Amino acid sequence: VNHSYWIYKHNKKYCPCFRGDAFVEYINNFVLEKDAKERAKVLEEYPISVLYCAGPYEYRVGTPEEVEESIVRQIQLFHLSECRDQIEQSELYKRVKASSRRIDSVDELEKQGIMIHKIFLFTGDLEMLDKIKRRLMQNPELAVASSFYNNLEITVKGAEKGPAIQEYIESLGYTKEEVMVFGDSLNDYSMLSMDFGATVAMENADEEVKRVSKYVTKSNEDLGVAYTIHELLKKQGKINSNW
Repeated sequence: VNHSYWIYKHNKKYCPCFRGDAFVEYINNFVLEKDAKERAKVLEEYPISVLYCAGPYEYRVGTPEEVEESIVRQIQLFHLSECRDQIEQSELYKRVKASSRRIDSVDELEKQGIMIHKIFLFTGDLEMLDKIKRRLMQNPELAVASSFYNNLEITVKGAEKGPAIQEYIESLGYTKEEVMVFGDSLNDYSMLSMDFGATVAMENADEEVKRVSKYVTKSNEDLGVAYTIHELLKKQGKINSNW
């Protein structure tokens, strides 16, 4: 799945929500405070591409040429079969470039009062990535997760999907028991390992994610989210059609 899904009951009906659309503005309230940002500056010691996410933009440190190269390398990591020319002509490249902003130093963001809510980094050097992850996880103020094998996502504790969803749905008057969540990546771990009404991993999910989930559904290629919702509604007698 391209995004994690969560579903809550509203007036006895289940309402599907997109993580990106449903509460990204709410998540943005969780910012990396100054001490956490200082500790995260360890990233500057490594030859990796780092994105500082703040609001609708991703800030990248470097010269215009370095930022351009960073965008291409980021897309290449997830689209291995595409050459540079194909990438630069793609819609994804245009979207990533439109949301990217160049800075000379992360200190510029603080001077401008721009609050960082997530740090995203990626590299093809998996040994170095593991070293960085272990070093960052020594900081109790930071939450470190991954959505792909070659990236890390750093937020402040509490901004992980699980705690953030819990706080958000409770602000709406719902309980964890009324919520179903879906996911497939390690950055879904905090959400799927919590005691929501139903935690569902995709068949293509990471094995550790499957292990902590209450249920495993079909893969994203087989429309696992839609299949699970269909079977739930059928079990409740809301529909009588077969999948």
